[in-house]
Amino acid sequence: MAQDLNDLMKDVEALRNRNNTFLLDNDPVAQLEPREVFRYFAAITKVPRPSHHEDKMRAFLVHFAEQQQLSWEMDGENVLIRKPASQGQEHRPTLVLQAHMDMVCEKETDVQIDFMNDPIDTYIDGEWVRARGTTLGADDGMGVAMMLAILADKQHPHGAIEALFTADEEQSFTGVDHLSSDLLKGRYLINIDRESYGLIGIGSAGASKFYAHFDVTSSPLPDGYTTVKLSVDNLAGGHSAHGIRTNFANALKLLNAFIKSHISTFSLHLCAFEGGGLLNAIPRQAYAVVAVPATQCEALRGAFLHYAQTMQEQHRAANPDATFTFTPVCGYTGGYYDDKAAMNVIRALEEVHYGIYKWNEQIGDCIEMSNNPACITEENGQIKVGCMARGFSDESCEEMTRLTSDILSRHGGKVTYRGANTAWKADAENPLVQIAQEQFKRLEGYDAQLYTTHGGLECGVIMQKYPDMKIINIGATVLDYHTPSEALEISTLGRCYRWIWAIMENL
Repeated sequence: MAQDLNDLMKDVEALRNRNNTFLLDNDPVAQLEPREVFRYFAAITKVPRPSHHEDKMRAFLVHFAEQQQLSWEMDGENVLIRKPASQGQEHRPTLVLQAHMDMVCEKETDVQIDFMNDPIDTYIDGEWVRARGTTLGADDGMGVAMMLAILADKQHPHGAIEALFTADEEQSFTGVDHLSSDLLKGRYLINIDRESYGLIGIGSAGASKFYAHFDVTSSPLPDGYTTVKLSVDNLAGGHSAHGIRTNFANALKLLNAFIKSHISTFSLHLCAFEGGGLLNAIPRQAYAVVAVPATQCEALRGAFLHYAQTMQEQHRAANPDATFTFTPVCGYTGGYYDDKAAMNVIRALEEVHYGIYKWNEQIGDCIEMSNNPACITEENGQIKVGCMARGFSDESCEEMTRLTSDILSRHGGKVTYRGANTAWKADAENPLVQIAQEQFKRLEGYDAQLYTTHGGLECGVIMQKYPDMKIINIGATVLDYHTPSEALEISTLGRCYRWIWAIMENL
């Protein structure tokens, strides 16, 4: 639900009263060059902004607009800030700049942080900005920071600018889904949500989010059984659209494979199974509690440690820090899932595809379809398995969704759908593409590459609402986004900022 305007203005008033202490120019990150961008990036890392909880970020943006004496308006959960053309530039077409205000909130297991209230603890690591034990939020804090710097700029001549800050891109696309179709006047749009400097995005895959709910009942442990916790942790994880190319292991699939192959041999009963998190992130961790006859506990330990060694060797290149732990659970008072229901979940997870399912036959190095089993948890007497399917076209996305849903349903899961992101059809003839290519070559001396991403972008939804909009997708270089290893390459933020100005000046 959109933030109430009265509540928003109360948050803005609180910022006024404390003179917006998010802008701390003594922060080392704020002193990086170009300072006009990094001071805003540093400030953004101090504003809590998980998906679905962007209230503080909206207040920050509105307060910024008031300070700069720019007009603003709320559009559902989104914020639009308008900057008029500078004197003598009124003839230039209006340009829309767009980025999302939310961030993925992931952390290392041993890090204590409240993402709803705590700032991100940033530091400079050579040529990179990183966060200690958490995601950095450069996706898409870097886009927001460049837009704020452009809005605050008083030197460069420019046409009219509409700066659109959307909500909830990382989970449900709620913001752009509810974008009004008559809000934007511009028909050229730069989406600043590309994590590789020098690439120009011209198309993106569609994505579908869904859950399968498996009914389970619990029974007391039989006599002679003990319980142990099997854990898989510290996998590489990453974005399910891009990490899926690099053989990143899936913690749910790894742990499920061991349970499936040993459940009969050791007469195991499944007591708990949880792991993963966000639907668009490859699961980095998972654990299961299993009941095993006390006389078989040591044999199970040996089998699990052997499996761990095998998996660590097999996945070492892409997942060098993977850990597998076998921990006795003392004083366990819970029960175990009925065996038939547990096997339904285990077989469904075994059969559901993880990774690239099909390559595009016309475009080289282009994924046509993929699927990510992303999370498993227990809620209200049900085991819930979440997946995200992707497709280069809306038709491919629907096919991948159907294939996965059929497997889950066949094993007793009740599938519910949580929305789909529209694919953005590639358009290399877009005149904004030509301008971006020309200016990149002038600035860098080499050619930018055109790119279609397997990730979902808001561009597809915007095109649905504004069919004549000309869109490109660019950004600074961000490594390992959606993971605690996320890092922003310092030099590319300034270079991308310069590139955007060059595009604007030649539009």
